[in-house]
Amino acid sequence: WLDVDSDLWYYMALEKLFVSEDKNSINSNYRTVNMSSDSTIQAGKTYSSIDTPQDSNPEWEYVTNKNAQKRSDHTTSDFDTLVHLLKGNIGTGLLALPYASKEAGYILGPLGLLFLGLVATHCIVLLLESANTLCKRNDIQTLDYAETMQFAMRDRGAHKIVGKISKVTVNTFLIITQFGFCSVYFVFIGKNLQQVMSQTYCIEWSIKAWIAIIILPIILFSWIRNLDNLAPLSTLANMCLIVGLAVILYDEIYQLVTNGSSAVPVASGKVKNIVLSLALFFGNAIFAFEGIGVVLPLENKMKIPAHAKRVVYTGMLTVTILYSSFGLIGYLAYGDDIQASITLNLCGRDAGTAILFLLTKLLFAYSVFSSFLV
Repeated sequence: WLDVDSDLWYYMALEKLFVSEDKNSINSNYRTVNMSSDSTIQAGKTYSSIDTPQDSNPEWEYVTNKNAQKRSDHTTSDFDTLVHLLKGNIGTGLLALPYASKEAGYILGPLGLLFLGLVATHCIVLLLESANTLCKRNDIQTLDYAETMQFAMRDRGAHKIVGKISKVTVNTFLIITQFGFCSVYFVFIGKNLQQVMSQTYCIEWSIKAWIAIIILPIILFSWIRNLDNLAPLSTLANMCLIVGLAVILYDEIYQLVTNGSSAVPVASGKVKNIVLSLALFFGNAIFAFEGIGVVLPLENKMKIPAHAKRVVYTGMLTVTILYSSFGLIGYLAYGDDIQASITLNLCGRDAGTAILFLLTKLLFAYSVFSSFLV
């Protein structure tokens, strides 16, 4: 039932599959041949030999070989990928969402977070689909962010120089974005350590000293390059996060029962103040959805990349619901007294709660530390 041309493409595909410079660099468990009229090769993603570029060059071969090795080494399961995705999203931004809800109100705040969650999920899926399409057209197993931009420009007929400039531009913005996130991580961890050590051992060191102390372990753990090796750390961090959120929820319920709520439904006041409040809300909310920077690296390491979209939908649905409910309950509980980080509102009422809240801050510090590694 195959015509002559498709037979030819099929045997060319088989030749390309089995005659390789490094046969061991490809995960054969997920590579199959689809004997259809398009004669595609599938290695987690789908590749078409018909769309193979005709103008092969050393740079193109470098990307192909590098990403083929990236796909085969240290792959992660769907669950490990979901854990990393949750850990990449849930960080210091979560703890600032009650303050963000204060700026917008307890009606507009949660609705705005739901809307931003839908937009973020849609953009992530578009990114995955674009990378997959470019991989299929160019017979490449994986592409990172900058390469996706470069190949997209090439696909639209842009000059080679324009593609390289686009790649550098994307890498530059990624560096700036991640530098900003990681700077906040340093400050958060240092601030929590400072509070715990001051209240427990009366050690009155500056936050700069604590940041300097944590730099060395962060550098050492940053040498771990493979996500599968970080999976246990991320799982432990997620457990610490769950325990910490449970403690905060306990204090929020206590505050609501004993003091009631002074929250307002929507931002009010002068137009200028409303615009400023909404700007602060969107700034904090967008910062909270920080996990988009890890999506393609996670997808590129999956054992079954075809499951990436379902992992994204599951993870982002969980994150969006958590963000909306956490911001709402936190603002209702503490009202206008809510701090920039909700952990600053944890004040012990007796010795037991004081120790519990100090341990909670340490749990969040470790959770954010793990986010930095991912």
